Amino acid sequence: LVGQNNINDVKVQLTSNGGWTSKKGLTESYTITVSNVGTNEISAGNVNLVYSKPLSVFQSDPVVSNQTSRTASWIYAGLKPGEERKINIDLKINEDSVSLNEKVSFSSFAYGTAADFFDTDNYDTLT
Repeated sequence: LVGQNNINDVKVQLTSNGGWTSKKGLTESYTITVSNVGTNEISAGNVNLVYSKPLSVFQSDPVVSNQTSRTASWIYAGLKPGEERKINIDLKINEDSVSLNEKVSFSSFAYGTAADFFDTDNYDTLT
């Protein structure tokens, strides 16, 4: 197999480090993995995490570049073909804003500065 030249393709994956259940008032750990699955270096891009109302970003590594009411963003640069980078996030479920068995969800999006060849893998979500 030989890779096709001149392909820009960023992929994102959102995973829970503690399983599929969350408890209000506790901090849960998640990882966003951004990968360059194309053949071109991605010179720059960003990763966004959009989360439902009961969640708040407690801390992240690397540190959040920008944060609004329900969106956190990170900027990356120089993502080489085959390279992946991880963003570790601790999210806290606010005790006063969620009820028993309420679903909590969040989504992650990754984009590069160049047009993406296969953009359906630029999005992932957890509920």
